Amino acid sequence: MRLWTDHGIFNHGGLDRGTEVLLEAIVSDCSDFTSKKHVLDFCAGTGIVALLLATKYPNWDFCCVEINERAHQLLLKNAELNRLRLVKTACQDGLSAWPNQQFDLIALNPPIRSGKANVHRLIEEAYQALDQEGSLYIVFGKKQGAESYGRYLAERWPTQRLLRQRGFDVFCVRRNSSADEVMGEIDRC
Repeated sequence: MRLWTDHGIFNHGGLDRGTEVLLEAIVSDCSDFTSKKHVLDFCAGTGIVALLLATKYPNWDFCCVEINERAHQLLLKNAELNRLRLVKTACQDGLSAWPNQQFDLIALNPPIRSGKANVHRLIEEAYQALDQEGSLYIVFGKKQGAESYGRYLAERWPTQRLLRQRGFDVFCVRRNSSADEVMGEIDRC
């Protein structure tokens, strides 16, 4: 896959480790390749998560949201360059423009440097956009407060740590899980 990036854009020059670990966790957790899914790459940057997943799951529908106009333009250019179809994209802050949109899967590599309150807001918006069987996958770096964010998630919803690798943790919040099924798994990892 060929991708356009630019200075001042996250992931400039290549795939960062956090995004790589996030993708690995999603692929290992999504064993059903045949059923169609409605997927959101939230805080998409240049679209690398949606575009790489689209090559593996061509029957899934992908949407992307990115706040940075330059990154959003590169996302569109990358989709065209790699002949991958995105159902819907938006250059906006959060999901306010898509209030009734529901997703089977949401991938989020949050903008940690935007502050904890903003990251919490984005997580809450993502959770509210999950359909009844949906899963939210979020990656945090150990040095960026993965433990603290993991506790934040577990206090609100059934949360599972799927992967801990190379200084990053990937958590999954499943809308259809009962607290008895996954609460506590965060402590066992």
